[in-house]
Amino acid sequence: MILDFIVDSLGVCIAKLVEGDILENLKIEVQKLISRKTEGEYWDFKREWHKNNSDLLHDIICMANSTQNRDCYIIIGVEDKTGSIVGVVEENRKNQQNVINLLRQKPKWAGGYCPEVLVYTFVLEDFEVDVIVIKQTNNTPFYLLEEYKQGKGKPLYKGAIYTRRGDTNTPRNETADVYEVELLWKRRFGLLQNPSQRGLFYLKDIENWIIVEIDGDKSGRKAGFYYYSQDPDYTIHFENVVNESEYNDNDSIREINDDRLGPSYAYLYSFINVSYHKHFYDNEKVILYYKDIPLFSSQLEIIDEGRTTVVPPEFSNRAYYIKNSFRHLMYELMFSLRGLSHSYEAKEMFERVIPVYTNEK
Repeated sequence: MILDFIVDSLGVCIAKLVEGDILENLKIEVQKLISRKTEGEYWDFKREWHKNNSDLLHDIICMANSTQNRDCYIIIGVEDKTGSIVGVVEENRKNQQNVINLLRQKPKWAGGYCPEVLVYTFVLEDFEVDVIVIKQTNNTPFYLLEEYKQGKGKPLYKGAIYTRRGDTNTPRNETADVYEVELLWKRRFGLLQNPSQRGLFYLKDIENWIIVEIDGDKSGRKAGFYYYSQDPDYTIHFENVVNESEYNDNDSIREINDDRLGPSYAYLYSFINVSYHKHFYDNEKVILYYKDIPLFSSQLEIIDEGRTTVVPPEFSNRAYYIKNSFRHLMYELMFSLRGLSHSYEAKEMFERVIPVYTNEK
């Protein structure tokens, strides 16, 4: 119980430190944008919060469909013509939950996808400034399946795709041009990315990896592989590994309590019962291919009497993953594709002690 409390507390502390760094970096970026005294492709100034939800929704959709393919910002409390900080006023002011409720409850979105937003408040030059962060996503283009209007003025039209070009949003009675719409759809299908980037994108789509059972192939790969149904040039294969380590004695079965194992294996204690399920195997590796080009490979740890297959974490003084890296995404995929009974209990135990960082820093 005490160990559980320590682990949970450590996880909370790490999360707070990471969040603090993210907010500080965002504050610095917002200050730099304001200092330009002009609006741009991915940021917009507003003196005050929108008087009606239709105007707010229009601005959010335009930013979410930005062809910049990055997070965008609506910065409130800044004079749009001069870039001067005037501070946000309370009238019509919204918090993050208010904005999320607007997006989820009012309009009807194509495909059920709506923009992901965050709302932060910073104190700049003794004034409070609100920042709506519209997160980058591959679910573009965002558009409505029914007309939406609140108050006076033109509605947001059904099927219209709004975006932002330069410092100007698409007018409500128009739609983005063909080139911009094409870019947004290409982003949805991962067609703007190189093979490695597409590989990362496809690994997230767990349901579309299909298994093929075979007797083996001429290259010596093990029987059975997975292919990505939406782009079959991407395949996942498994190969045997000959472990020549001095402490393995040419045996594929390893012993977690063996003192000759290095510290990089210590993470296995987080979800292996060292009294009953103390043996594991590491004589197999997984390889992600694009055509015949290997994009990623890793040794696998087969534990818990074969019920759990783990892609080992990175190791530098301690074990960790980098979110949305090849290693992290393959780790998630192996749990889903090869996990047997109780493997998700093991995964839950594992993730309580192995942090997932947003980046290498």
